[in-house]
Amino acid sequence: MQAQPRRGAPVMETTRHPGIYRRGSRYVVVWPHRGKQHKQFFRTLAEAREAKGRRFAGERTPATRASFELSVTATDAAGNARAVRRTIRVDNHAPPIVRARYRLCRASGSGRCVEAARAGGTTGIDDLSVPDRGEWRFKTWLEDAAGNSRRSYASEPVTLRFDDRQPVRLSAAIETADGTTAPRATIGFGKRPTVRGSLSAAGRGLPGAPLAVLSRTRGSDRTKRVDTLTTDASGRFRYRTERGPSRTVFFEYGGDDRRRPAGDSVGLAVRAKSSLSVSRRRVENGGRVRFEGRVLGRPVPREGKLLQLEAHYRGSWRTFAVLRSNRRGRWHYGYRFEATTGRVTYPFRVRIPRERSYPYAVGRSRVVKVVVRGG
Repeated sequence: MQAQPRRGAPVMETTRHPGIYRRGSRYVVVWPHRGKQHKQFFRTLAEAREAKGRRFAGERTPATRASFELSVTATDAAGNARAVRRTIRVDNHAPPIVRARYRLCRASGSGRCVEAARAGGTTGIDDLSVPDRGEWRFKTWLEDAAGNSRRSYASEPVTLRFDDRQPVRLSAAIETADGTTAPRATIGFGKRPTVRGSLSAAGRGLPGAPLAVLSRTRGSDRTKRVDTLTTDASGRFRYRTERGPSRTVFFEYGGDDRRRPAGDSVGLAVRAKSSLSVSRRRVENGGRVRFEGRVLGRPVPREGKLLQLEAHYRGSWRTFAVLRSNRRGRWHYGYRFEATTGRVTYPFRVRIPRERSYPYAVGRSRVVKVVVRGG
């Protein structure tokens, strides 16, 4: 009488992998040994496959050291047969690494690559050199005594740079009002600060060296050349900047056959500026005045420039109106005084806040005063 499976017990289901079954939420590896069937349970299929591979690989492994004769016979339709025999030696040990292969290519991708090999190479390649001046990409992979070697297993690329020219140092800084220098400065609208610097190699100034002056406006990705300088007899230079918006000014030395290129930059933050006038300097309470002016810095955003009208009272500056100029930077605003008693002098000014579309730092106009006589 055939035995029936126990009621309620999980049934072993086959999988796509021979010798591996699924029983409930677990996986089972089944194998025969000495006339008996053995099972081993695992939580995941990956664990079961790995265990099966180890077990069956161990069963198929030949002796630790042995030689085998492999014979292959091919027979055609006419009955002609030919056999080929080969001796295979197995020692169950991975072949040792005997050399390191490598490939050198220019970082730009141009030109031919260089491939070579070095014996050993398991700890490093001491005598490696690039073929020429420039930037190169280096990859390496290993080869064992059996000739196994795959370029697809190569290392991540390493960047190598070779330049046999003399290093050069270029430094530049902005002269400040107190006589010191700084790499960055905030200046008033229309000011032209002076930049001074030096060019040297091995601690000595380079006289008569040409320097390119370039400028990039804040918020722009375009750099343009604006001037050319020449260092003096001691390798120093001075440059008076032009009027303009907030920007970065670059100084570049192109180098030559003996010296490397060099460069430095300074940052200028320029305060925004607007004119301000008022239609009446004296007015009775209930009277109306007109403020007007023009934003001076260019370029003005297409949507106009944001402005804040401020008045000074009760000990601080307070914003009482927010407006925008037109595309040409002109603006105006009317205001009526309605709550003044006695005789009061009000200072007014325009604050120009920073905006991404306007390449200037926060600025302010001059102050104008209006005398108001109340009841």
